[in-house]
Parts: sequence; structure tokens; C-alpha cells
Amino acid sequence: SPAGGEVTADLTVPTWADGKLPCVVALHGIGGNRITLNLGWAAPRPLGMGVLSIDSRFGHETGGDLNPDSWATKDEVLASVEVVLADLGGALEVLVNTPECDSERLGFVGMSLGGVIGSIFIASEPRIRFAALALMGGEIEVPIEGELPEAD
Repeated sequence: SPAGGEVTADLTVPTWADGKLPCVVALHGIGGNRITLNLGWAAPRPLGMGVLSIDSRFGHETGGDLNPDSWATKDEVLASVEVVLADLGGALEVLVNTPECDSERLGFVGMSLGGVIGSIFIASEPRIRFAALALMGGEIEVPIEGELPEAD
């Protein structure tokens, strides 16, 4: 990851499709991991898309080091989001450098908190051409809008 450390991921590319394919980075929510996301977002593969599902560092199921239950300040929330955004940028670079992926047809799929953070990612990443965001909730605005104190 550009933010340091390793990010576990699964890349699947349909072997039956011809030519360069559209490919997506997929990010799960807090209560899942790349495998549960693969089960829920299997649709892109039959449509002829490559999917790179990453384990987010904020996931309880992944043993991630960015546990939302431990956020005590707004700065911790924002720092955690910045790390995950860097991880997504690294995942996108993997797709850009994957021969089967068309770098002009890159997308993003996010579930729950993956969709919330993904919305920031797709707004700031011009190479993302399409996205699907689902079940975005989690009240991430609560710690950001003032429920948590500022850092000292």
C-alpha cells in the first residue's frame, strides 16, 4: 500500500472474455472482508469485468489496524480514511498494470462503509469512469461533524 503495510486482495478476471476488460476495485464495509464482498458482488464477473476485491484495514473481519470502535477524535477518523484512500489508490494502480484490464474503463464498487469512503475516492480519482455504491450508512458523519472531540 502507498500508506505502508500490505493489503490482501483477490483479483479475478473472466477467462472467457476477449480483449481488454473493464475492471473494478471493490471495497467492503466494516462487517465483512474481500471474500464476503466477492459473494455479494459476483455480478461484475459474469458481465465480463475484472474485480479486485481488497481487505480494508477498517474491517473487523480482516484484523485491520484501523478499528472504528477505537476512534476517539476527528483526526483519528480522518487519518483512517486517508489510509484507506491510499490503499484504494494502490489497488487502482494494480488494475492499471494488469494486462487484462482496460485502463480507460476502470470502476469502483463499494458496500456500506466501503461505499462511503469510495464516494470520496471516486470524486478524487479521474481514472474511475463508473461506480456502484450500495447500503451506504454507518453514520460516519457523526464522528466527523462533532460527536468526537478534536485532537489536543
